[in-house]
Amino acid sequence: MLETDHPQLSTRSQCELLGVNRNRLKSKCPRPWQPKSVYKEALDLIPMIHAKDPTMGARQLGVVLARNDYHMSRWTAGKMMEYLGIKAIYCKPSTTKAAPENPEYPYLLHNRLTASKLLFVYGVRFAELIGIGRAPTFN
Repeated sequence: MLETDHPQLSTRSQCELLGVNRNRLKSKCPRPWQPKSVYKEALDLIPMIHAKDPTMGARQLGVVLARNDYHMSRWTAGKMMEYLGIKAIYCKPSTTKAAPENPEYPYLLHNRLTASKLLFVYGVRFAELIGIGRAPTFN
């Protein structure tokens, strides 16, 4: 559809003729990323390290590999993880949000107790737990 190496029409003029934005053109990577031959041993270590602690990301993995005399950048460690199909397991954002189908229970003592009564209730509850005292009475 679009010839980047056209002898007479530039890419810009071809995009104008077709009515296509140039930012929508897919730039094809000439070749996929391949690890260097010096990192072959590190490639064997990464799955073993990941099996031991799957929460490690590229930064921590780079530190562990550096301790074992395989010095590389965080970017290289991340590319190796991507090459091997390994992802770190960690809490993703918004994991503490309740599901919409779960019921929401109201806090019943919201405006009922003052600070002094709250301390009294917690003190009595603690006394009940350790076996002294009596049941609380509310006025």
